[in-house]
Amino acid sequence: ELRGIQRGPPKSASSFARVQSTVWEIVWAEQAQSAMFFVTMFVVGIGTTLVEGLVFLFWTEELGASNFLCGLSVLVTVSLEIPLFHYSETLLTVFNHHTLIVLGGLSYVLRVVCYTLFADPWWILAVEPLHGVTFAFVQLGAVHYAATLAPEGLETSTQGLATTARSIGSISGTFVGGIVMQHYGSIVLYRGAALLVLVSVSLYGLLSARHSEARAAAEASR
Repeated sequence: ELRGIQRGPPKSASSFARVQSTVWEIVWAEQAQSAMFFVTMFVVGIGTTLVEGLVFLFWTEELGASNFLCGLSVLVTVSLEIPLFHYSETLLTVFNHHTLIVLGGLSYVLRVVCYTLFADPWWILAVEPLHGVTFAFVQLGAVHYAATLAPEGLETSTQGLATTARSIGSISGTFVGGIVMQHYGSIVLYRGAALLVLVSVSLYGLLSARHSEARAAAEASR
């Protein structure tokens, strides 16, 4: 029997503790605002996957859309996305990253609520360009905010954590969304998703505004 030898914690336990500490340092870097950012990324992931994974079922089975219309909608969907990314530097000059995320979320809300109001499926094409606004604005805003948020030495980890939050949201949305659609219908699903995204981006926008005001006041008092 070996005596007098102090055994440290298992390597797996210490590694998990380091990961947990890193995640907390990133999520709480700007306290409530940064935490709400990651919550919003999770919620946007839920909302996005409901459109990308389940919306064709809604259109074809409940709105009577043809397969041709569904295919055409994909083309229209990216029509605004490419030019928005092309002018990304201009967008970041006109809007800050917080505003881009909020506007992207609101575009999603408008788009999916319209889905639930249309009687003629061809009207879908009128709101499909809003996907470009949602995707481009949220992506640009998230990448740039994560870059400014990241503690020193954790820049890559911060970007990865934001992507992970959206991915977990996508997985959760696919699973829960299918259940909701089956038992309560598409109208409830998409209006519920719109409400969830609306609440999330509204809270995020409010916290961002308060944080900016507090920072400006602190700088003015120096």
